[in-house]
Amino acid sequence: MSTLLEDNLYRRVKVESSRQGKQISDIIGEALESYLNDGSKSGSSLNVVRDSWAVMKLPASRVKKILQEEDALFDS
Repeated sequence: MSTLLEDNLYRRVKVESSRQGKQISDIIGEALESYLNDGSKSGSSLNVVRDSWAVMKLPASRVKKILQEEDALFDS
């Protein structure tokens, strides 16, 4: 099976798989299982976009620095 992910999402999955010492497919499978078990319920509070919108207000310069640091993780 093949799945296309946005670059940023794929990088986040790679970091998490490395952190947990698991395969990328395992991380994606666990996330999907969790979403299907919890996120599909009517009225669920797991709507991440809705619940976290504008929680972290960062200036663009800080966001750029964070993304550069994240890229550096994969370059080393």
